[in-house]
Amino acid sequence: MLSPPDAATQPDGSTPASLDAGAIGATDAGTPLPVADAGSDTPDAGPIAAPPDGGTADAGAPDAGTIGGGLPDAGATDAGTADAGAADAGLPPDCLLDAGFDARCLDAGTASITVTPSGAARCQALLPIRVPQPLGFTKTIGQFGGGIWSCGALADGDGNLGVCIEHEPDSPADGRHTEVLATDDGRTLVSLGGGPVRSQTHGLVAESMAVDYGQSTILSGWGHGDGGTVVLDTIIPDPRFERPTCRFAEGPDQDITLGCSAPDAGPTLQQLDFALRPLGAPAATSEALTPLAIDEQQKMLAYLPDGSARWFSRAGAALSGPVQQPLQAPRALVGGGLDVQAGELSSGGTALTPRPDWITQRPDALTLVRGRSAYAYARPATGCTQTLELLASDGTVCATIEVTEPNCDPRYPPSLTMGAEGTLSDEASRYCRDGACAIAWRVWPHLLQ
Repeated sequence: MLSPPDAATQPDGSTPASLDAGAIGATDAGTPLPVADAGSDTPDAGPIAAPPDGGTADAGAPDAGTIGGGLPDAGATDAGTADAGAADAGLPPDCLLDAGFDARCLDAGTASITVTPSGAARCQALLPIRVPQPLGFTKTIGQFGGGIWSCGALADGDGNLGVCIEHEPDSPADGRHTEVLATDDGRTLVSLGGGPVRSQTHGLVAESMAVDYGQSTILSGWGHGDGGTVVLDTIIPDPRFERPTCRFAEGPDQDITLGCSAPDAGPTLQQLDFALRPLGAPAATSEALTPLAIDEQQKMLAYLPDGSARWFSRAGAALSGPVQQPLQAPRALVGGGLDVQAGELSSGGTALTPRPDWITQRPDALTLVRGRSAYAYARPATGCTQTLELLASDGTVCATIEVTEPNCDPRYPPSLTMGAEGTLSDEASRYCRDGACAIAWRVWPHLLQ
C-alpha cells in the first residue's frame, strides 16, 4: 500500500518515491495453508473459505545465505526462540496464554471477501470481478524485540510471496532479507538481500540500504529462476573521492532504465529487464541523468546535474524544456503523465496542473490494474477489515472489495497489498509466544488483472 521510497536522492536532498511497490512484508520458508473453494464468478464474490492451518509445522532448515543466522523453526528451538515442537506431536496443542510456543496454535480462520459494484455506467468494461481461490502461506519467525521479526510481505504476479525478515545486526546495517516462497508448496525459492520493493509479473526486486561507511545500497532482482544485482551507491568516508552512483526508474513494460555516473566511465544509461538482467551494454550520455519516473507513454522524467528536470526518451534524448518543480512521490497515471503531490504533470508537459480531489484524497499507492486502464487503492484498515477500491481512470469508484480476516491480530491488520498483474495479498493471522511468531498470509492471484 504505502509506496516504498526510491533510493535516488533528488538535488534538493529529498528522496523521491519512484518505487511504487505497495506494502512490504516478511517471514520464513513456510507451508501453504490448505484452502477451500474460492467462490464465485459474479460481481459479489461472497465469502472465500480458507480453513485454518492443519498444524503442519515448518520443518525446513534456514536457507543458506539468509541474514542473521538461523531463523526460528516451528519444530525446534532456533536462534534463541522458544521450542515450538516440545509437545508430543500426537497430542493436541496447548494454546493457553501461559503455554509455550506451538506453531499449531496458528488459526487463520476463514477469510470473508465481498465485492460490491458501484453500478456506475462507465465501469462496465472493468467488471465483473471474479475472485480466484486464494493461496495460503505460513511461516514461523521471531517476534519484535527478540532479535528477529517480520517486516511485511509482497506477492509477485504469479502468486509467489516475498516475505521480509529483519534481524538486529551487531553493528549498523540493513538487517532485512526477503525470502520468496513458492506458490505450490511454500518452499523458499531464493533469498534476496533487503526488503521487497517491486512486484513483477514473474518475480520480485528487493533493496538493501547502506547505513554506514563502506556499505552499498544494492538492488537484487529475481525472476524465472535467476536475476541480477545493481549497486546504486556506496557510503565513502572521504569526500575527496567521487563515488559511482546509479538511479533507476521502471517503465510500464517492467523493464528498468538505469542512469549511472562514475568517475572512470562517465554518465551512462542502461536498460535492464524486470529481474535486473542487462538488455544491452551501457550507452554513454552527454550529461548525467537521474531517472525519477517513466510514464505510460514510455517518457522518462529525469534530473540533470544542475537540478533541473526534463522529459527524455528512455535512450536519453531530450523531449522537453525544464519541468516545474517540486516533483515528489511520482505515481503513474492511466494513459500517461504523473501525479507528483504538488500537482499533475502531463506526459511531456512542463507545467503542473491542480490535482483532482479524488487523487488528493488517496495519498498512498495507486496501482495500475485491469491492463493498466484503472487503479486499485487500499483504504486504511478498520480492525481486521480492509477495503480495496477499483477506480476508473477518472477516479470513479467502480467497485469495493472488502476483506475481513476473522483471526487477525488487531495490532497487525490485513495490510492489503496489490502486486503485479492485479495479484492481492494480505496478512491473515499471527500467533506469538516466547519471542516467536507463526504468521499466515493469503494471496489472490490475478484478482484485478
